[in-house]
Amino acid sequence: MQGRSNKLTDTVELLSNDASYNQLFLPYRDGEALPSDEELREIVEVCRSILFPGFYGEERISRQTLRYHTGVHVDKLHILLTRQIYAALCFSDKAYADCTEEEISLKAGELSEAFITTLPNLRYYLMTDVETAFANDPAAGSPGEEIFLNPAIRAITNYRIAHQLYLLGIPFIPRMITETAHSETGIDIHPAASIGYYFTIRHGTGRIIGETSVIGDHITLVGAGMYSLLTIEDEGASI
Repeated sequence: MQGRSNKLTDTVELLSNDASYNQLFLPYRDGEALPSDEELREIVEVCRSILFPGFYGEERISRQTLRYHTGVHVDKLHILLTRQIYAALCFSDKAYADCTEEEISLKAGELSEAFITTLPNLRYYLMTDVETAFANDPAAGSPGEEIFLNPAIRAITNYRIAHQLYLLGIPFIPRMITETAHSETGIDIHPAASIGYYFTIRHGTGRIIGETSVIGDHITLVGAGMYSLLTIEDEGASI
């Protein structure tokens, strides 16, 4: 380029040398992008709108319009999630290295649909989490307050979404979703952790739950701490 000094030109050459970037280089498929952190945040918000009707999103929902809004959100989720799963498969799953775009798109759509079919069960899990959070929070006036304001419920929601995606074998995306919750709430739950029904965390800032953790039903974690090899199976335990 005109005006570039020899020092800048030399620097470009050094940065373009194979030895400089070999381990850091991502070999792109033509025209494809990595999973988008921004779009994954939108996916989580759409999931929250479906799982907690009326609490998230800009629409005013009544029982009469719930089916319509749910249908709209599910269609949007399927489109967004399929696109992000496609991106994740392109870059991290060697099994798809030689597949055509059409084959990867088909698999991404199947995985997206498989995740969406888990949402009714995921909602039930979250209903038990909200119930437990409310029972353990004397400052809360209602379960709705827990859904809307409790950072633990936000983190647990992200975890439950990410865990379902993890169980489907989807790469990259589960960790990205739980890391989003980590940055928002200070609560770090690995998507591979196994957590049962009726789970909540009190005063969770700094809490770390690692990928090998196994937490049973009716468990409340209190205060900060790291649990990378945690196993809790006693119902009603408060740790």
